[in-house]
Amino acid sequence: MAIGFKRVKPFGISAKTRLIVYPTGKVAKSIMAADHPRAAHTCTIGCGIDCAILEKYGAKIRHTHRRVNCVVVEVENNKAAILKSSLEKAGNRVEEAKPVYPLLNESVPQIDVPQVWESGYTGKGIKVAVIDTGVDTSHPDLSGVVVKKKDFTGTGYKDDVGHGTHVAGTVAGRGKIYRGVAPDATIMAARVLTEEGGSDDDVLAGISWAAYNGADIISLSLGGPGDPHDVLSEECNALMSEGIIVCVASGNSGDAPGSVESPGNAELPITVGAVDKEDRLTPYSSRGPVYDKKYRKKIIKPDILACGGGYNPKAKCNYEGGITSAKSSRTDKDSCTVRSKNKNKVTQYERMSGTSMATPHVSGVCALLLEAIRKRSRNRRIANTSDNLAFFVKDIIMNTSLDL
Repeated sequence: MAIGFKRVKPFGISAKTRLIVYPTGKVAKSIMAADHPRAAHTCTIGCGIDCAILEKYGAKIRHTHRRVNCVVVEVENNKAAILKSSLEKAGNRVEEAKPVYPLLNESVPQIDVPQVWESGYTGKGIKVAVIDTGVDTSHPDLSGVVVKKKDFTGTGYKDDVGHGTHVAGTVAGRGKIYRGVAPDATIMAARVLTEEGGSDDDVLAGISWAAYNGADIISLSLGGPGDPHDVLSEECNALMSEGIIVCVASGNSGDAPGSVESPGNAELPITVGAVDKEDRLTPYSSRGPVYDKKYRKKIIKPDILACGGGYNPKAKCNYEGGITSAKSSRTDKDSCTVRSKNKNKVTQYERMSGTSMATPHVSGVCALLLEAIRKRSRNRRIANTSDNLAFFVKDIIMNTSLDL
């Protein structure tokens, strides 16, 4: 999440409400209704939701989700309350979708990545899903990097915010000056957020899409209100249990205890806080612990800190001590824009700060580790057994990091 990101009602004033329905039966598959409407309808019936209730109030199925056992539906605002009540009377648990926001050259050497490159590990063969505002594939540093992309906001695929492009550049940018942590990794880009933010059901859809299409790592530089057992947190826990690495920002809510946001407050994913370029904990980085009321315990979060950059509200560029990465061509030039000239060609970058910027550094490191594990396990003893690579990589990162 970049600091100071505008927080308004997702998608402005919407005429429709999205409800997350938890049925009594089992949701068999994760399906996008826009792609497979009949299959989504069949899956919804199969888990015990009475589609006659949905039809009565004109509700539309958006997607079904196997891991967190829910179905997302959309209905006109003036019918949301009565639909929710009717579904609950039929035995379902129903929640309204919650808002989610982005958590807004020196940083790569700061985490000793060049030494890893020299050992022959650059993230080759690893797919990292950036679930964000989209990625500008026209940026020279990202040419050929994005192998799959999809819009979940209904506004069309693009990055007119710049947040997702910056994150993708940090993970796998291939520039000569500003190079990503894992420059030979590939990116799967899901646009789930606009300038106004987004909702947890769209983020959930983007995550499911990425997992279905073979993502090795899912990078989430976003967050919002929620608890350790809400729909996004439980999805992230389930992905880690299935062996898919999830890296998520802790949030930029400052130094108050217990300020880590969802899904960063989920127990199993790698939750990332931020340090500045001098390795000092930043004032904005959200702190733990996370209070799990369901199981009456404290969860130590964040798990790891990485370079997220400084923040100076009095400077011309508030992010003057920030992380420099690729700038989307769809965003305006401002005081944080950095221009790089090579052979008379000007490439634009920009500085940003936040736990959003720290998270892709860790996602990139995970890509390097995953490549190394696969290469060094020639007999595939680790990669092809029941050993969970997601937890294995998380253990390596946490046990080899430095104490502040």
